Amino acid sequence: MEEKPFHFYLSYITIREVWGMTKGYFGAWLFLSIIFILFGAIFELGVEVSKETVSNFGLTNLPKWVGPVAIFSGVLWFNKGNEIKIKFPELNFLSWLILTIFIVIIVFILSYFPFWVGLPFYLAIVVGCVVLDMLVEQGKKNYKKLKEH
Repeated sequence: MEEKPFHFYLSYITIREVWGMTKGYFGAWLFLSIIFILFGAIFELGVEVSKETVSNFGLTNLPKWVGPVAIFSGVLWFNKGNEIKIKFPELNFLSWLILTIFIVIIVFILSYFPFWVGLPFYLAIVVGCVVLDMLVEQGKKNYKKLKEH
């Protein structure tokens, strides 16, 4: 039997189930977004004071690629030996196109605006994908229950 597209199962979820599953994630996203925006704005205002301190350490002379490489290396070091499974969503062409457009928008925002402006949008996509996966699983369960009766 061929697997149905994910949006098929979304019609088998009640509004109550959607709210019950998403309210915690939405609250966490909202809280983190506010925190990132506040700290980002405070940091942005305080950057002028800290530029002199940073330049005394010579960190302003480093190429831009050093930061991401250092973060990636640190993540690899602290997760050595751990198994991390990443489940990629099964997307049809339209879903892939929409997700790609969102990613292009995020990259554009992160390229031309301060990091703290784009981070809430990035978090929204990540949280949205996680919630969507949970809702599809619940829809599959509800669909199976209805098929059995």
